[in-house]
Amino acid sequence: MSSREVQAIAYTPPPQKPGSATSVASAQEQADGFLKMLVAQLTNQDPEAPLNATDMIAQFAQVNAAISMSQINEVTLANQRVNAATALIDRMVTLKVGRDNYIKGRVESLDFSKPDQMPRVRVNGEDYRLDQVEAVEA
Repeated sequence: MSSREVQAIAYTPPPQKPGSATSVASAQEQADGFLKMLVAQLTNQDPEAPLNATDMIAQFAQVNAAISMSQINEVTLANQRVNAATALIDRMVTLKVGRDNYIKGRVESLDFSKPDQMPRVRVNGEDYRLDQVEAVEA
């Protein structure tokens, strides 16, 4: 009977697109990935030195804590964006709309309905992403 020893198993979650938020689905994908990694670890462990149940529970708790912290971070970021956007209503802003193109105008309204969760500001009748705001006049 030959024994197989696993040196290390690492799980790297899929990369996030810039500006995207971690959703419940991606948190579920991360948890699923961890469980797949755990199954691989159990399948390939040394039969003479099996993984301790306490270690498995600790690993699972660490992954759950990391996923929860990621979700809290995303909610906090979304709240910061809302606060920043609401502070711009009726203020003069300069927006970067191209490589070297800028426009200036007053923020007329806000839109929080876009799926990428980046608020939009309406300036001169057009909607722009909040991250296009380059300057705000006092």
